[in-house]
Amino acid sequence: MPSKGRASIGAAVALALVACAGIARADGPEPIVVTYEAMPKGCPKENDFKKSVEKRSARAVASTSSSANAIRARVEIDAAGTREIRARVKVTSDDRVVVDRELKGKSCAEAVEASALLVAMFADGDDREPTEETNEEPEPETASRTAGPLAVSAPVANERPVRAKPLDPKRLSFTANPLSLAVSRYSMQVDVMLARHHALTLNPFFVNVKRKYTEAGQAYDLGHQNGLGGEIGYRFYTGDRGPNGFFFGPSFVAARYWADSDEGETKLALSAPQSYSAVGGAFDIGGQVLIGPGIVLGAGVGVQYVHATEAPGLMAWFEGRAGLAPRLLVALGYAF
Repeated sequence: MPSKGRASIGAAVALALVACAGIARADGPEPIVVTYEAMPKGCPKENDFKKSVEKRSARAVASTSSSANAIRARVEIDAAGTREIRARVKVTSDDRVVVDRELKGKSCAEAVEASALLVAMFADGDDREPTEETNEEPEPETASRTAGPLAVSAPVANERPVRAKPLDPKRLSFTANPLSLAVSRYSMQVDVMLARHHALTLNPFFVNVKRKYTEAGQAYDLGHQNGLGGEIGYRFYTGDRGPNGFFFGPSFVAARYWADSDEGETKLALSAPQSYSAVGGAFDIGGQVLIGPGIVLGAGVGVQYVHATEAPGLMAWFEGRAGLAPRLLVALGYAF
């Protein structure tokens, strides 16, 4: 695609040098069919422009030929305000637009000379090509030309654009779910990136809930409901920076719960601590973002089923310790 836009004369000529690099041409004169329009008074005539092109090119010859092989250059000169002259240069070769630039100069002569230089540089081109044996690219070289008061020095080479270096992906993250504090569950999730998009998740947890019961004005201390367990699972992240983007994945759950008092066995089963083991599984979906150097924010939902070795009460289901239950995920943490 041709390059378009506005530029200073020096920058535009430098861009044209790069555009011309790598274009191989046959030996001998290059016929150029010129269309030249200069609106402001006192601008050089068409013949002056053609002579300027031939003067600055070792191969260009102004022509009126309609040959398909001819280079076609269209130059339009007009005023850009009261103190500037604008030149629009468009060069086509083999029915393909290869130069399309807009220049500005302080005088008509300066703009015309710069336009002639652009056309001349394209006509000369760069005859070198990579060799078939090594497929190596030519060494960069510098082209220096002068158009009236303008001196240009720019590289002529197959230059590659400089791309910004992507941020390094995170390999390890630690996050906590503040909502789990509502059921006195204390946990920390660790995501270990095994490969791009693929993470191993570890989530050890501890439960410690103090139970109290009041009946007929009498308060009973039922002791504590304790638990120790963990989850291990897999997550697929759609992002490229590690544990970021949309995610989904299953996990395996196992825990042991116990009561530190037997008094609760004779009281209301709804809140009495219980002792039992539980195993099950869960599936979560959601999304996470990495902010700044590694701050992790995320949210999601899931569902789990946990089988208990004893028949747990309603509180066990409410606190996500047994049965089929929903999961609400919030993640706050940091990634490294």
